[in-house]
Amino acid sequence: MDLQMQGIPADRDVLLSNGGKQGGTEIPSLWIRIADRAAQNAALRWKHEGLCIALDLELDSGAQQLTHLFWADDFYLLAKGTVEVERMFIILTEEIVKLGLTWKPSALQALVTNPDCVADSLLFQASGTTWTIKIMPKIVALGVAIDNHGSTDVAFNHRLSQFIAHFEARSKVLCARRVPLKARVRRFYETCVRTLLYSAGGWTYSVSLLERLRKAAYRCLRRMFGRQKLDGEIWMHYVHRVDHQINAVLKDLNIMPIVLQSLTLHFAWAGHVARMGSENCCKHVHLWREARRLSYCLATGKTPSGVDRPHMR
Repeated sequence: MDLQMQGIPADRDVLLSNGGKQGGTEIPSLWIRIADRAAQNAALRWKHEGLCIALDLELDSGAQQLTHLFWADDFYLLAKGTVEVERMFIILTEEIVKLGLTWKPSALQALVTNPDCVADSLLFQASGTTWTIKIMPKIVALGVAIDNHGSTDVAFNHRLSQFIAHFEARSKVLCARRVPLKARVRRFYETCVRTLLYSAGGWTYSVSLLERLRKAAYRCLRRMFGRQKLDGEIWMHYVHRVDHQINAVLKDLNIMPIVLQSLTLHFAWAGHVARMGSENCCKHVHLWREARRLSYCLATGKTPSGVDRPHMR
């Protein structure tokens, strides 16, 4: 959900200089300040709403209540059902209206994990206005695609589409022979590959996923190298010959292969989570998630349907 400004905000502590624009350092600070005030006021009125994250599934010891996340003008509400999220939405809407804000209607989206839900939208009545919230099969939060199963395939496919669009938009430069090849390869890894590996630390890896990752990068690199097939050369031999040249250039530039880059991000994130304190919300959610998976597996002897196998994320 996106916030829109209606007049002058009540919080004047953040000063905007002339020429301040979206994408700069001032606007996010302003929105975070405003959103934080609205969220704090709403949280005082949210009694038992949100997700209860308990490490001990029987005793609910050390439970934490997660109700919302926000970044700049994006708000995410966490609830156990549509009735609960409606109450949270009404309360939050009342608080943001007090600050001279409103919702952007086209940006209201919901992700419903209940497989029995067949509706395509939710209708909420708040502050004298009827809001239509579209139910989506997946949503993109901070550049990461999420479906109702938390599937790695959905997240990877989204990053892959962004990677292809990024490469095609710059293909005239990246494939231009007038630009030195090594400079183009280095630019490709600094821009396009970073787009592809965004959020890669949280993926659940498999051999097939790593192969798709390698093929995506090498398909673009072959276009950049622009090598022609030799007379009578079959396609497989052509691919092996060009890939050998690509590997030689990457070694000369001291660039780590994309598969190793992705695995480095994965294990770096795993180590980061492992080093977090027990009170950290991120580690709390991670341990709770794995505890629920383990409890399900021990009780049923199988993994949850449609969900990746337990791995360090």
